[in-house]
Amino acid sequence: MIGDDLDGAGALRAAEQLGARLARVLEERPEPAPGTRPALSPPFASARDRYEGLYPGRSTLVIFAAFGPRSSHPLGALIAHVREHHPDTCVAWRHYADPGAHPRAVQLALAAEAAGAAARFWPLTRELLALRHDGPDDLHGALLRAGLDPGHTVEAISAGVGADRIADDLASAVASGVTVSPTLFVNGERYRGELRPAMVVAALDAAATPA
Repeated sequence: MIGDDLDGAGALRAAEQLGARLARVLEERPEPAPGTRPALSPPFASARDRYEGLYPGRSTLVIFAAFGPRSSHPLGALIAHVREHHPDTCVAWRHYADPGAHPRAVQLALAAEAAGAAARFWPLTRELLALRHDGPDDLHGALLRAGLDPGHTVEAISAGVGADRIADDLASAVASGVTVSPTLFVNGERYRGELRPAMVVAALDAAATPA
């Protein structure tokens, strides 16, 4: 079972090592300068970011979030709404896998990066956001529905595939003034509204690059 493998020595060791690395990034978070306005740092880059949709498009939505926490549950519907109704928007994901946010946040981020190595990042991202439990059967089913081989995925997790990207994403979050998951940026500017699809779409429309 995938759950047994995820709790095996290799996968746990990889998650623990990355978790310690991420904790150091958060511990070294600088105090924001008074009056500063958070902006996305570094800016979105198609050669580096995990994204789907049209690029360059009319708008870019960058999401910092962790898999697992209840606060991330609305993101599945939000991303689906944006992709369906605004296909000319580029949607990017940056990991905010705070080890204290959820017991499996780091492992799930590694699973997503393992999926990315198999060109299945977004299918697994959608499955992980739809999960309300992360027991062995739930995770096993999510991998299968995303078209992934569970054994190969666990091997990639154990090897730490994508660990550098996850750490870089968290460093980007710190540089961008992110303190909670999820946090959104629209065309590089911090989004301050609610996670309601209509409100996010309105912000995307307002920031849209003229055709």
